[in-house]
Amino acid sequence: MPSRESSEDWSLYYAYGALGVQALLPIVIGSYASVKTPKWIRHRGKATKKEVILNPDDSDDEDDEEVEERIGLTDSLMFPVIASCMLLGLFLVFKYLDSKWINKILGGYFAFASVLAFQFTFTYLIKGAWSKFSSKPYTKYHFRLEQGYKQIMHIPLTAISLVVIPFSIALPIIYIFTDRPWYITNILSFSFAVSSISVLRLDGFKTGGALLIGLFFYDIFWVFGTPVMVTVAKNLDAPIKVLAPRDLHNADAGFSMLGLGDIVIPGIFVSLALRYDFSSYVRRTLKRNPDASPAAGDSYSKPYFLAVMVAYIAGLATTVAVMHIFEAAQPALLYLSPACIGAILLMGVLRGELPQLWQWSDDEEETEKGEQNKVTWAEAAKMDETPVVGDYARKANPVEGKPTASTEDQASPSVTASQDNEDWMNLENDKSENGKSKKKKASKKKK
Repeated sequence: MPSRESSEDWSLYYAYGALGVQALLPIVIGSYASVKTPKWIRHRGKATKKEVILNPDDSDDEDDEEVEERIGLTDSLMFPVIASCMLLGLFLVFKYLDSKWINKILGGYFAFASVLAFQFTFTYLIKGAWSKFSSKPYTKYHFRLEQGYKQIMHIPLTAISLVVIPFSIALPIIYIFTDRPWYITNILSFSFAVSSISVLRLDGFKTGGALLIGLFFYDIFWVFGTPVMVTVAKNLDAPIKVLAPRDLHNADAGFSMLGLGDIVIPGIFVSLALRYDFSSYVRRTLKRNPDASPAAGDSYSKPYFLAVMVAYIAGLATTVAVMHIFEAAQPALLYLSPACIGAILLMGVLRGELPQLWQWSDDEEETEKGEQNKVTWAEAAKMDETPVVGDYARKANPVEGKPTASTEDQASPSVTASQDNEDWMNLENDKSENGKSKKKKASKKKK
């Protein structure tokens, strides 16, 4: 019969393993979710005689779902300062106010904020699984608010989104009005991590390196230099950490914990490495075949992504080992930051790409190629067919020379469509009046 001590050790090792899995999954999923096929590639087939990109803001369904937050070099330098102010503020709040009410307010705030994070994360996962196991397209719905030709609001939804929405609302409510079970905390935290990694985009490795170096010193100071971070971590009860019970059979054994900062911050650096790999793949593909259309879902080599992932695993394992040996809280970024930066630099040196790597910007190709592939109104006017614009496509009628609404517009007329018809009626009236006046003038001249 195994001793109690060995049983406790195995439970603790299980907890460490569970934390590792909960850290790696959102990084991998969020990184892949951050990779998008460049708009100029998605739209290149539209810049033809029959369909023209007249406005760079006109977008397809995939564009509508994209929400990004760019992090520049200035942002990365200011981040440790802002994080320090917030951390110190929370410490003072917990010190002088009742932590019960603070946790209710903050927990409620993060729970409701997790509705969108949960919706994004699980919609993305189900869509990915659907595309792998079924070739049947899922139903899409579009909720639009329009005034004339101007689209005020557009909410694209799919059947998958409609299925996920009830769960994204129910879980935060359960979290708020119960004793906040650890497994629901983990689900909401997982959603936060995936959505944050996919949305927060470093603009280059200079910015990523500056952010990791700044938070390297931030973590050391607030963990080793003061009791601030440990105090806040122990008192704050919100879905911004992942938990693993130290003993599944003994609730009093407590939990092992990893903050979302130790997942998201390295995670956005890992996602940057994956986007660099994809960018390299796009350049190689177009060099071989300028007419190719490389997509984010293609299979391609990922040397930098894999290198940083291995480095993250090694750094996290080192953190856990040191914490276990010394039985004291450890600043994870003390080990994760050097590991991630070192992996990128080493891979760049080995592949002879360090200068390009250092100068590369995440959005340079999107911007430059987008500018090159725009089609202006002047260019569209030279074409002998009326260009298709958005959902209210108008095709030239060879008999009357008057644009007609697309089939979809005729089937379901909207306020916009009716206003369009009025505009064309007014235009025809103007033409007829002008024609009559010209005829009158011509008859007067003959007389």
